[in-house]
Amino acid sequence: MLRAGYGAFGVAFLSLAGAQLAGNLVLLALLAGLAGGLCLALSKDDLPKWAGLAMLAYFALSLLAFLAATPITIGRGGGYFVNDKPSAVFDALYYYVVLAFPIMLGATALASTWERELPPRALLMGAVAGSALWAVLSYALVPRVDPSLGVGAATAQNNLLALLAAASALAGAAGAAWAASRPDEYA
Repeated sequence: MLRAGYGAFGVAFLSLAGAQLAGNLVLLALLAGLAGGLCLALSKDDLPKWAGLAMLAYFALSLLAFLAATPITIGRGGGYFVNDKPSAVFDALYYYVVLAFPIMLGATALASTWERELPPRALLMGAVAGSALWAVLSYALVPRVDPSLGVGAATAQNNLLALLAAASALAGAAGAAWAASRPDEYA
């Protein structure tokens, strides 16, 4: 189960790296992250099991935030549950919960490999640090130049942020692949 969990995390990280070029790969990253969390939760090793449960709790929170932020009507036998005007607070919560996925993915993989050797942990620490830096810079960087030059500055910043996101995801993929390939965990 550990090998499958780490392998799924590797696929999730590779999908996040590829999503910088093809955005539809984010769905594959989410599904692979969910599969990885489930595999780790079913493992017999305590630390990976709890890390997997944390990842599953993250997905449950994401689902609840999505439902709270989405206008929806649900039939309940004799009546209806109607959420026709979701609160902006729930919309913001859903936005930030989903944006935290690369950090959560890296933190889960790092926690589950914590008792292993140093190289995969170092790669996964780089993935978490890079993802956190990407999140901070995404909000902190606002082009402050002449509006006629603003589009070029924003494009350049976006390209640098995409490069940082891809590098972080590739470091995570390498760390997860290293952890998945370790034969001593599966004896």
